[in-house]
Formats: sequence, C-alpha cells, structure tokens
Amino acid sequence: MRGPFGNTDALGNATGFTGPALGRQFECVWREAVACLPDFAAYVRNAGIANEKGLNGRFSIFLEGRFRREELPYLVDKDAMEDEADGRSPAPDMGVYIFLPDSGTARPKITVIECKRLSSRIGKRREKEYVIGHDREGKHRECGGMERYKKGLHGREIKVGAMLLAYMQTDGFAVWHERVNGWICELARERGHSPAWRKDEMLSDQNVDGIVATSHSRLYRETDQLRLRHIWVDLT
Repeated sequence: MRGPFGNTDALGNATGFTGPALGRQFECVWREAVACLPDFAAYVRNAGIANEKGLNGRFSIFLEGRFRREELPYLVDKDAMEDEADGRSPAPDMGVYIFLPDSGTARPKITVIECKRLSSRIGKRREKEYVIGHDREGKHRECGGMERYKKGLHGREIKVGAMLLAYMQTDGFAVWHERVNGWICELARERGHSPAWRKDEMLSDQNVDGIVATSHSRLYRETDQLRLRHIWVDLT
C-alpha cells in the first residue's frame, strides 16, 4: 500500500509506524543530507546568507525538498523540542521524522541535526562552540554542539545516530579537523567534566568530496553511547 509519497521505504498508518528499522531510515536521511549540500552552498553564497539562523532555515528547506523530490516519507522540523510539554525544553536545530497521516499519532523521530559555524572570525568566546560552549565572560556554558549531544540535552532518546552539520566559513577542512580534535584532547585531559571527555571521542579521518567533508565519532554519555556523524560544507 502506497502512502502520500511514492518511495515508501517507511510506511505509516493510523495505528503507528510499520517499516524498516530506524537504522536504515537514518542512513537514508544521512545520504540525502550530504547530497543536497552542493546546491545549498551555491544558493547561500549567491544570496549572501552567512548567519547561523539563516543558514539553518535554508538548509531545512533544501533537505525537505530533497525528501519530496526523492518521494521519501520524511519531515523536517526546525527547533525540534526534546519535550514538547516543557516550554524550556532544549531543542536541536532540526529533527527528522517519519511522516504519519494521522496527526494524533506520535511521529517516529529518526534523528536530530545540530548546526554550527566554523569561522576564525566568530570571536574568541565562540571559537570552540563546535565542541564546547562559553558565555560572554568566558565561563563554561552548555551550548557546544558535541557537548549538548554528550550531555543528552540533544538527542537523548536517539539510539541509531545523530548529525552535526558545520558551515565552514574560513580556513580549510584539514585545519578545522586538527583544531576540533585538539580541543577534544584538551578536554580529555581536564578533570571535572560530567560525563568525562575521552580521547577516543575524536573525529575519524575525513572523507572529502568537493566542498563536502564527512567523518564520524562516538560520544560516551552517562548511561549509553551515541554514534555521531559529522558533515562539513565549505562556504569559504
């Protein structure tokens, strides 16, 4: 039985979700996210969009468009709250869900996507924000991309994998890869972090294809581990 999208690898009905395991859905979302980045990059360069909110909004449009074009039954929700019943709930930049025709049925969440800028012009306070965050006074604040996943503020119920998208606006892939892994090593040497950082949470070697670089890592949380996929797009 075909749903509202032609290519229904995932099927939904009024009683809930039936279809391939979420791990397969995650791999499909990952491929489409990577595939839409060249067109996304060309658009935002021409439009002069460089701020994080604008980039996030435009990427969500491109990703949703990619799903529709490929007739995949996925939806993108910007600022996807972890707990909709809590107005103060943390919210990753995007959540990707399986479409269900019944609006009264909880949509299965496939993954979440957090997005950060990689820029040497972003200021000292925010330079490490891909990994860990600080406030205006330089004190630790839980706003880092990897950090929020590690602490379970984002993707706390995600088991199959989460994504971290970087808009690279200065320097190059190799430079930022070395910096990010250096920051993780620094954190692994420090005491007082809960959960503790580990050297084996560093990013793997990158696979660079044109203006897109991908890698992966594993985060050790309080009670489980999270598989993290990293997608970096060159906007320099």
